[in-house]
Amino acid sequence: FFVLTKERGPLYALVFAHVFGLIILANVLFFWRVIRHRFLLTWEQVSLTGIAVLVPFVFGVPYYWLDLPWLKAVNTVHIGFFLTALMFSIIVLQGRLKTIIRSLDESAMRNQFMLSHANAIFYTITAQGRFSYISPSCQSFLGHCSHDMVGHDYREVMIADDVDRFNAFLTCVVKRGSIGSGVEYRVRHKDGSIRWHTSSIKPVLDKQGNPVTFVGIAHDITFVKKAQDELRAVNHQLGQLIARRESELREAVAEALHASESETRRIGREIHDTLCQELVGVLRMTEGVVKHCDTLETKRSAQKSVEQIGQI
Repeated sequence: FFVLTKERGPLYALVFAHVFGLIILANVLFFWRVIRHRFLLTWEQVSLTGIAVLVPFVFGVPYYWLDLPWLKAVNTVHIGFFLTALMFSIIVLQGRLKTIIRSLDESAMRNQFMLSHANAIFYTITAQGRFSYISPSCQSFLGHCSHDMVGHDYREVMIADDVDRFNAFLTCVVKRGSIGSGVEYRVRHKDGSIRWHTSSIKPVLDKQGNPVTFVGIAHDITFVKKAQDELRAVNHQLGQLIARRESELREAVAEALHASESETRRIGREIHDTLCQELVGVLRMTEGVVKHCDTLETKRSAQKSVEQIGQI
């Protein structure tokens, strides 16, 4: 039988320094990557990393430099590298998990902040019409806490006269299977006031096409509806004002026409009463002149005047 034995040649120290130098370099690079990517967040991980770096030296130096009988049967270097790899894996896994958890927490906090301060209400309602989720912004729009609204029917806050229209809208979006928007309805605030809302809703359907839940976003349009009512009132007042001004204008035109006719008749009477009489007088005087004319030419001129005045 052949027996494998260890012999230290002239390059043994050089090879030993090269191998463990690579180990040290790998540890330095590992620490640099860890610090750069901020995997290590606790002193527990830092301590574990230090132990992992020392393990190869603790298990390797006795095997290579101490001539102990029991070390001939057990290669402690392999055990040291196995423990180092195991500890490094635990450190990296913890760092990754902490990074993922921190990212999830930050994302959840960011989403919660957006849902709490968004200028809208995000909600989900079941096929039976009960709220399964409603964003915290509900309190600023309806006065109710979001936790108190979960499990309640949406008809409890909606004005009864608008329920049928809202249900018809839900039926329509289920038939289309896509998002629908534009439905307007009234809701009752916690303080008793009436608010106008509009929603965009997307149905979540099962394989048979039946609604499982509805995902919606609601906006408060009370200010818009109030502005529309005021605009309609202003338009009505403007229409009445225009109609009144047209009536006044027609009356003024009628009065002006009546005044014009009266003035025409007055002028006609004056012409008939004064001018005609004066023309008759002039005619008679001209006829008298004709009788007393001495010359034929003068008599012809006077006769011509009499004919012209008679034509008038």
